[in-house]
Amino acid sequence: MDEPRDRVAVVYQPIVSLTTGDMIGWEALTRGTDETPFASPLALFSFAAEVDALDVLERICREEALRQGRSLPPGCKLFLNVTPRSFADPPFVKGDTAEWLRQWGLAPYDVVLEITEHGAIDYRKCRQVLDRYRSQGFLIALDDFGAGHADL
Repeated sequence: MDEPRDRVAVVYQPIVSLTTGDMIGWEALTRGTDETPFASPLALFSFAAEVDALDVLERICREEALRQGRSLPPGCKLFLNVTPRSFADPPFVKGDTAEWLRQWGLAPYDVVLEITEHGAIDYRKCRQVLDRYRSQGFLIALDDFGAGHADL
């Protein structure tokens, strides 16, 4: 039987400075594999929400993005999407992402956690978790704010 991570595909979208034209990073985007009905990210994440498996799917996405991201060209940041619900997910809160970085020889300062606005945010909890990740060297960015709940 396939591992769950064998059922997701990670693609990396280049992020380029509009000022200089320099490549500054890669955003990891996850889709289902082509041989499933979940090739579209919308289908994949909608189904995960229906079966109450978003936390598991997000963990798989982060882990796979980092594992496969080891082979990206050096010197660029790796952008990982993180939804607000992750701030209540015990493995994320305790630092699973930092552990994967150690496992694969990556550094926290090479990773940008992109906070998406696909759910309501508990700002106190968010601040606590982000302060911990920031103290470890991770960078933080906001992704598509104003496009979702717009409550920042």
